[in-house]
Amino acid sequence: MFHQLLYPVANNLFLSFLVGIIPILVVLILLGIVRRPAWQAALAGLIVGLIIAIAVWQMPVGLAFDSTLNGFVFALLPVMWIVWNAMWLYNIAVRSGKFDLFRRWMIYNVPPDRRILLLVIGFSFGALLEGADPAFLRAYLLLRHSQHTDNLAGSVSGRSFVCHHTVFRLQLYQSVAD
Repeated sequence: MFHQLLYPVANNLFLSFLVGIIPILVVLILLGIVRRPAWQAALAGLIVGLIIAIAVWQMPVGLAFDSTLNGFVFALLPVMWIVWNAMWLYNIAVRSGKFDLFRRWMIYNVPPDRRILLLVIGFSFGALLEGADPAFLRAYLLLRHSQHTDNLAGSVSGRSFVCHHTVFRLQLYQSVAD
């Protein structure tokens, strides 16, 4: 069984930290200074990290590659699940014509105040990072929405798939926009 060394470099924690941060520095330097594509910088950081793990931390080669494969699987699956569903939702919205309705709604109803627009975009981005689609976008795409959004609760009544929480969020965004 592999027992990880806590400070393998000269039996010093700080020096071990400096050696351990080298893969991160390689990625940052390749991205920021050398201007290499992200996949090349990440691959270089992975290779440097594997070399350091095997040579300095004395990790067995098989375990190092198994750990790398484990990292690929558990990093790719959740990310690709989010990307796949986002693309699926986008394609449904475009093909059904709801995306154009949403675009028109954004043009006519979002105020010119950039702070409000940043709030809406920030909420959407935060929901994307959480792995969920934004509630107001989901409700808008599922509903046939008219040009006038004065009676938002009336336009969603009778739709069993929209919860009251989503209606409240839509009304909140509408009141902030007014």
